[in-house]
Amino acid sequence: LMEANIELLASLGEQDVKLTVGQFGTTVGAETYDYTDNAFHSRSFGFAIEPTHHTGVKAETSLEAFDLTVGIVNDSTDPDTNADRGNNAVITGLSYTLGDSVGWLGGTELTYGGVHEAGADDSDVTNYYFGLTKEITTDLTYSLAWDIREDGQTKSAAVNGADSNIVGHYLSYPLGGGTLNLRVEHGNINSVDLDGNGVAIDGVNDIDGLESITIGYDYPIWTGVTSRIEYSQTDWDDKDDGSTDALGINLVYSF
Repeated sequence: LMEANIELLASLGEQDVKLTVGQFGTTVGAETYDYTDNAFHSRSFGFAIEPTHHTGVKAETSLEAFDLTVGIVNDSTDPDTNADRGNNAVITGLSYTLGDSVGWLGGTELTYGGVHEAGADDSDVTNYYFGLTKEITTDLTYSLAWDIREDGQTKSAAVNGADSNIVGHYLSYPLGGGTLNLRVEHGNINSVDLDGNGVAIDGVNDIDGLESITIGYDYPIWTGVTSRIEYSQTDWDDKDDGSTDALGINLVYSF
């Protein structure tokens, strides 16, 4: 259960503020925990180095052209957990859409998210996210997603405490009654337990020179049901067995 909260509307002078208390999604990342809200069933490597949700309180408001989010939450240092109740973390979020005064760049949406100093003092983790979305043509949409994970793990610990950095590029284009999607990622992942066994993936603690490409096609069969096929290929510098290829065929039912 990713969302379990109460929303309250408050006023700060003439400023309306929405308060959310309970469990809610994180402020970082281009993809969400809900598969149906993403272009692909497989999640990005950027998603893998982020927290997914938080328990706490957040406030959201609009200041002229900016949408602002701030909150206090239970610590969240791993992608698959949301609570270490011994400490607190701060979350932030900001979005802004460029106006027509900048010419062709008008309508570009800029987003930022942060989860600051989650975890114990000697091993806190900070996540940053920077995003950009632009309609290149009437049909073609491009998005940039940049995920940064700064690991404050002490050098004497079992892991190396190195940072992770993933840049993702997304393209979406309507085709034949469905949508053709492309995701290209590159970067590095360090000190992140992606498979739940204390190592990143395939027994490798640090992934450098990561390159991943995913292409997929979504087609709505009938109301609430979408068929989805996608193919992905992933490689990195120290990978022993060459590229990893995956083919997925899904039926997605939304209700």
